[in-house]
Amino acid sequence: MSNLSNIPGGGDLPDRYRNVGEQIQAFFDFAENNPDHAVPFFVNIWETQASLTTRVLALQGLGVAAKHYHVKEALADWDVLRDIAKEVKGKGEVSNDLTRWAAASALEAIGYCQQSLQHLEGGGFTEPLDRIRREIRDRKLAEIKIIQRLNSRRETTAEYERHLEFWLYGPVDELLNDNDSSLNYHDLIRDVISQLHGRGVCLGLMSPNSIVQGTALRQAELIFKESAEIEEYLHGLLEDFLHNSNHETSLRINAAEIINTATDLKRRLKTLSKLLLEETELRNTAVRLLNPYKQELARVESDAYTVLDALSFEYKLDQPEPKSLTIPEIENWLSSANQLQNQITQKFAAAMIAAAPLANKYSQSALVLKQFLQNQEVEIGDWIQKLNNQKSQTANEQSKVESNQLLLKKHFSSASLRLIFYGSQWHEYLAQVDKYKKITNTDYNNNFNYNHFQQQLSELLLFKEEIISDLDQRSKKGGDDVEVLFSLMSLSILPIWGYFTYLSFIYLGIWVSILVFFLSPIVRIQV
Repeated sequence: MSNLSNIPGGGDLPDRYRNVGEQIQAFFDFAENNPDHAVPFFVNIWETQASLTTRVLALQGLGVAAKHYHVKEALADWDVLRDIAKEVKGKGEVSNDLTRWAAASALEAIGYCQQSLQHLEGGGFTEPLDRIRREIRDRKLAEIKIIQRLNSRRETTAEYERHLEFWLYGPVDELLNDNDSSLNYHDLIRDVISQLHGRGVCLGLMSPNSIVQGTALRQAELIFKESAEIEEYLHGLLEDFLHNSNHETSLRINAAEIINTATDLKRRLKTLSKLLLEETELRNTAVRLLNPYKQELARVESDAYTVLDALSFEYKLDQPEPKSLTIPEIENWLSSANQLQNQITQKFAAAMIAAAPLANKYSQSALVLKQFLQNQEVEIGDWIQKLNNQKSQTANEQSKVESNQLLLKKHFSSASLRLIFYGSQWHEYLAQVDKYKKITNTDYNNNFNYNHFQQQLSELLLFKEEIISDLDQRSKKGGDDVEVLFSLMSLSILPIWGYFTYLSFIYLGIWVSILVFFLSPIVRIQV
């Protein structure tokens, strides 16, 4: 016991602290790094110090010091442990939930066996220490939803301050790891993390609760530039958080924004360079934050600079509906797309080469970045192929339309059709042919796209069917057509012998011969 008997001088722990987190960390660091001096110092505090929170820290400090085996052996025989056991049962002079929890935690850490604790000299416990500790914690968690934070004067209530104190000096990690999402919980963790300062940021970033993580990041942003010491401390925490893919992307971006304000530019650029290998949102964040420092990045991380140069290459790949474009318009789009493809290929090829050593340096994968770059090249290549295909299809449809138009023009100019469609109907059909003839003009066709040509083909098909249907009806009205032919003969359009030919074969199906001979080209109109 002699090696634990000397109380240290006043220089081992400061008298004043800048914040609660600093005070707690000082006690724990002292217990961890200098346990031989810390134990008698903490025992002295426990026996003489009136401040409740300091006594609680001394109790927890004993538990931290007990991680060292020789300290644990020495503590096992101390009479002071029986006093701590009384505190667990709430029989101390100033016992409350916080001191009871701290005393139970200390006895657990020291390793006071359950069998010893059940004897009267060991405390006379009828329940395990962890059950007592968990019962206190669970009751305090339940109180979060019912304790009023502010009174009518917008001041914090005494009840809330005692509640806050429990979590600040007690099981804060269990509070921050909880999955509560109530407004009262939000207010409490904000106060806890704020008062714990850097320690609060550290514990908050390690929490699995994204609400807590977000609160910790906001606190980090507030205190990051407070001093060189706190910046250095937080920088490492933020780096670890930033590169942990298990965290929400939006929160990792928050961390990157804070790191971007760091004093050490070289470290900052290296940290952000890793994000170039990440998924879209983080990669875009890295591009945005690194772009103002491209020249510095070229000196610090040349591979990252090459990747950044490709990712920051700005281009706009508009992709209108190809069927709505005329052939001259398609050719203009093709020219622009081919030029863009050449630029992309050159820059992205260099970036994909640089991605491998960059990923190896930071023990990451280059797969996501390479896949993104390849996708950009595929996209522009697919667009070019789509334009070429559409140009061919549009030209093909245009050719069909012109071919059909020429056939119409040719056959409606013959006298044979005039004989059959003599009269007003002939002029009606002829007017439609004239309408289609206009489209054969080259300049006019250059203003037409695939959809227009499709429409023209559809109209030509309907026109053809209308003519065929009309001829079919006429073939079934032989008497009416005799009158038509007599009229034509009287106008000297049909020769005299045609009349006798018609009379001699009228019952032998002359209409079939006329239809086959004169109208077969129209039936062959391409669609």
